[in-house]
Amino acid sequence: MRMREVTAGVLLMLAASIQGRATICPATELANESCPSPEEARRTFVPERKPPLLIPEPSALIKEDGPLSVAYHDAMKILQSKNQCSSFFGGSEASVDVFGNFMASLRKEYLPSSIGLKMSGDYTNVINAATQVRYRLFDKATLNTGGPFYKQKISSSTATIPPIGSFVPNSREARVLMLLHELGHLMRGRDGKWLLPDDGRSMAESLTNTRTIESVCGEEIRALAKTSPTEVVENNSEQPVSPAAATSSHQ
Repeated sequence: MRMREVTAGVLLMLAASIQGRATICPATELANESCPSPEEARRTFVPERKPPLLIPEPSALIKEDGPLSVAYHDAMKILQSKNQCSSFFGGSEASVDVFGNFMASLRKEYLPSSIGLKMSGDYTNVINAATQVRYRLFDKATLNTGGPFYKQKISSSTATIPPIGSFVPNSREARVLMLLHELGHLMRGRDGKWLLPDDGRSMAESLTNTRTIESVCGEEIRALAKTSPTEVVENNSEQPVSPAAATSSHQ
C-alpha cells in the first residue's frame, strides 16, 4: 500500500511539472482545496505576455496629411514586427524610437521634382535613455511636396518622375521606401558606421542606398498591398501611443 501511494505521488509530481504547476502536491493531499488538480492547474495557467511596444504619437502634420499618415503607420507596422527589415535597423524597440523622433521633426516644402525627402544642416547626436541606442537627427528633414512622395508627373505635359527603387512614385510602397531610406542615414550598424552612407551630393549613391533598403525591406513593403490603407490607420490607432523619450547633445 505504501509503495502504491509513493508511486502515485511521483506520477502526480511529474504531471504537475509538465503542466507548469507552481505547487506539487502529494496524492494524500489532493482533496485539500488549496492544492489544485492537474486539470484545474491546466485551466488556470496563464503564460507570460510581453507588453505591447509603444508607438510614438504622430505629429499634427502627419495626422492631417492622408498619404503621410498612411506611410507613417505602414513603416511603423514593419518596424514593430520581428522581420529582416526591423532587424536591419537594430530591432523593433530601437527602430520605432528613432523613426518616431525623425518623423516628429519632419516639415514640408516645395523642392525640385527629383528630390523625395531631404535631410540637411548640422545634426544632433541622440541617446535614448531607456535603450541606450545612439543615433542622429538633422536640423532639417524636409518632405518635398512637388516630388515622388506625392506626384508621378509635374504636369500633364512633362515626363514622369523616376521610380523609387522598383516602385512607381506617388505609391504607398514608394513612400515607405523613401522613409526607411532616410532612417538608414540616422542609425549605426554593429560596425559603428551609418547603415547608409551620406548621399546628398550624389544621385548615384542615393540610388544605391535605395536599392540596399529595398533588398532588405522589399518583402515587407510589398506585403503592405494586402492591407487597405484605411485598415492600417484604424488598427494602429488602437495601439498605445507615447512620445519617444530621449536625451540629446549636439555634436
